[in-house]
Amino acid sequence: MTALLQRWSASYGIGVRYQGAGQVPGALRERLEQGVTPDVILLPVPDWLGELASAGAIAPLDEAVAAEVQQHFGPAWVELVSHDDDLYGVPLDVNVKSLLWYRPTALAEVYQSPPDSLEALFSVAAALEAQGERAFAVPGGAGWPLTDWFESLLLATGGAPLYDDLAARRVAWTDPQVAAAAQRFVSLLRPEWV
Repeated sequence: MTALLQRWSASYGIGVRYQGAGQVPGALRERLEQGVTPDVILLPVPDWLGELASAGAIAPLDEAVAAEVQQHFGPAWVELVSHDDDLYGVPLDVNVKSLLWYRPTALAEVYQSPPDSLEALFSVAAALEAQGERAFAVPGGAGWPLTDWFESLLLATGGAPLYDDLAARRVAWTDPQVAAAAQRFVSLLRPEWV
C-alpha cells in the first residue's frame, strides 16, 4: 500500500499520510475531535460510515460520483455505502472469506446436493464423520478465518440486526443469541470434524 501511495503522490504532487487499519479507529477519532477530516477514509468496518455520516463528519458524494456508484454497483453495495438515502462512499474491496469449498464426489456419497442450511451442513459433517472423513479444513493459524466463520454463523442464526448490534457494542458477547451462535460455532469445530 505504501509503495502505491508513494507512486501516486509523486505522479500528482499531492502528499499522502497513510495510517493502517489497526490505527484507523483511534487515529480517526483523534483527527475528528481536532476538527480535521481526512480527504479519503478507507473504512475497514462498514458500520462506521453511518456513525460518521450521522455525526456530520463526512459529506455525501457529489451527484456525478454518486451516479457512477449507482451505475457500476448493485443495490446491496450501494446500500452499504449509503446513509439516510445519501451515498457517502465507493465500495473498494470485496472478498469472500466465509465460502465453504467441497469435493463434489465426497459430498455425493453422503448427501444429494450442497447443504442449504446450517442443519443440513451439520448433517453432512456427521455423515462424513461416520465414514471416517473429516468434514472441514479450517485455516485458523492466522485467526481471521475463524472470526469470519463465527460472523457468518452469527448472521445465519441471529440475523443482520444482531450482528450490527454486536459490532456497535449495543449487545454484549454474553447476550443469549450471541452465546448460542458461539456454541454452534464451537460444535462445528469439534475435533472429529476438523
